[in-house]
Amino acid sequence: MDIKIFVPDIGTNNVEVTDILVKIGDYVKKEQGLIVVEGDKTSMEIPSSHDGIVKSIMLKIGDFVKTNSEILILNMKDKPLKITTNFSDEKKTKDNFLFHASPLIRRLARKNNIDLKIIKGSGRKNRILKEDIIAYQDSIKNSYYNHKNKLENYSSTINSNDLYLSDKNKILHLKKIKISAGINLFNSWNSIPHVTQFHEIDITKIERIRKKFNSNNFLNDSKITLLPFLIKALVLSIKKFPLFNSSLSLDKKSIILKKNINIGIVVNTDDGLLIPVIKQNNIKSIIDLALRIKKLANKARSNNLSVNDLNEGTFTVSNLGSISSNYFTPIINLPQVAILGISKSFIKPVWKKRNFVPKLVLPVSLSYDHRVIDGVYASNFLSFISGIISDVSFLIF
Repeated sequence: MDIKIFVPDIGTNNVEVTDILVKIGDYVKKEQGLIVVEGDKTSMEIPSSHDGIVKSIMLKIGDFVKTNSEILILNMKDKPLKITTNFSDEKKTKDNFLFHASPLIRRLARKNNIDLKIIKGSGRKNRILKEDIIAYQDSIKNSYYNHKNKLENYSSTINSNDLYLSDKNKILHLKKIKISAGINLFNSWNSIPHVTQFHEIDITKIERIRKKFNSNNFLNDSKITLLPFLIKALVLSIKKFPLFNSSLSLDKKSIILKKNINIGIVVNTDDGLLIPVIKQNNIKSIIDLALRIKKLANKARSNNLSVNDLNEGTFTVSNLGSISSNYFTPIINLPQVAILGISKSFIKPVWKKRNFVPKLVLPVSLSYDHRVIDGVYASNFLSFISGIISDVSFLIF
């Protein structure tokens, strides 16, 4: 027999479901907590009025409920399945894995990423108390510090000279630029939840135009590269997808959309990687962009970049096209939320109607901050860039 479980009399106000304590297939006992709800000034656990196995759940976290709202359906005929664990040969029912804790304790556990199933409660009927949470945290800390002390004691017994006993070894001291860049990269990798998506862009038409342009020697022996076309396409795409031109606020609760689109380009120098920035007022025609990129790259390699050349970047491009034929995972340049990596183009056979046609494709790698940008938004962004570059006509305006 199936029976519906409802929210008991909790007054007239709507309350929010902040936690669901069971899942479909679980066996629950009468008075066992099913959901946790929170109002303006209180938090409470709603218990089951019957024993049974959860057949379906009628709500989700974030829903608002009131007295007599449906919670779930229990099947009262079935009995709890017996299961065997790896910890012993003793058969246990699902009842053995139930734990009792108040909504406050559950919220405290969620905040500290603690699995309540691994904590033994010291309260009445093994109820988990705040003291149990604190004791568990103290045991973790003690374990960490004991391990840390062991490592430090071991390290103190090693003579640093032992690391360089061979005459073939030598020490290379990092330059300040590399040290600074390393710190920024480390902070970015550890503070941003990176996601990288890969994409192939058809650059067959644009490459034909680029080569024709260079054959006419319009730039006095200077060759226009693919990068200006990509940056122009990026600017148009960012206008369509503004989240890529943003940063998170310090409290991580707001997204700051930047007014100007300033594209940083990674330049490899003898001193390390530098990222001069093409400001929005410099982004005009493809030729203007090509000249601006060349000027900034030369200034970077001759160590003549000004502070103004390096600041106010809102999006970064890392181009490994001349040396890499593979995809890679670029690291976001804090406080930006995305970076586009460019690899070496290659010929790929593409099926068209009745036969394969050779196409020149460009592999790109888009890393983004998953707190700001989701996969669908990123995919649409890459498709939009691909459409612009493949068409070419968009880039002449």
